[in-house]
Amino acid sequence: MSEEELSATDFRECRLTWASFESCIKHIVAKAGPAVGVYGLPRGGIIMAVVLSHRMGLPLLAAPYAGALIVDDVIETGWTLSPMVGIENVKIWTWVDKTGGTSRVNSVIKSDPAAWVVFPWDDAAMAEDEAARYWKAGLRPSRRY
Repeated sequence: MSEEELSATDFRECRLTWASFESCIKHIVAKAGPAVGVYGLPRGGIIMAVVLSHRMGLPLLAAPYAGALIVDDVIETGWTLSPMVGIENVKIWTWVDKTGGTSRVNSVIKSDPAAWVVFPWDDAAMAEDEAARYWKAGLRPSRRY
């Protein structure tokens, strides 16, 4: 990860690149340990899961199972990942953690909860429109996992 991406807390917007995605994948491969397969939460987690399943030589899972590596692109409130916590012996990883340090999942980058994260697979114009609606509505993550 570049210093710019690692210090995302200083910016309102955090634009991630394909190069940082590659660094993220390498980091998770090195740190995650053994698993029975890889499950990615729809939508952002699926991209990570496909790449990780190839790199780790593990099956891509259609559902989360005991002993699985579960991945998502970002954790903000923890709402989408909370059902995964009760599954036995899972390893949960996200690329970006926007909880402000309250999550109990493994993450590659810690980001300011108020930062708008733009992933390399996002349509830039669409992401800008979405960010504008987000800020105009005053939306902020309210629940933490």
